[in-house]
Amino acid sequence: LELAKLWSRNEFGRLRSAAEKLAELSIPSRSRILDIGGGAGDLAFWMRKIWDDCHVTVVDAYSNIGMEWAEKIGENHVTFLDGKLPELEGIKSNHFNVVVLSRVLGNMSELGLPSSMESPDRETYFTTQEAKRLSNELGKIADSIKWVMTETGRVIILESWSDDRIFILG
Repeated sequence: LELAKLWSRNEFGRLRSAAEKLAELSIPSRSRILDIGGGAGDLAFWMRKIWDDCHVTVVDAYSNIGMEWAEKIGENHVTFLDGKLPELEGIKSNHFNVVVLSRVLGNMSELGLPSSMESPDRETYFTTQEAKRLSNELGKIADSIKWVMTETGRVIILESWSDDRIFILG
């Protein structure tokens, strides 16, 4: 937990900038938000401040750290579950109004992008085994997200939050 707090202090400006961008998005009141790969809950705690009538569930391989932090700060509207993409076992189907993936896709080893494209054009590349493998992995992720989302649910992909830019695809 202490290491997570140290990281959070170091990333405070970037987290705040990401939170400010998220605050520009409108989500339904009383939404159930699933933060996939949310770590110790840094961004989840910000989301609770932004959308204060919502409940945030963080799914991460290290949920015990987030649970400890939430308990220490008295945050009872952020819960933590063990898990990671593409397997989201044990999570209710059709339950979440909003699914957030923050800096997850770019860090998944399963999605490792090719180091070079030997194919001269996009159409040719998409016929390669590498492209088919990548498409299959992305399909698994999409199926997992679809499984946990309500029919009118929204997905927010926040893939970059560096000093230079914040990229949100909602």
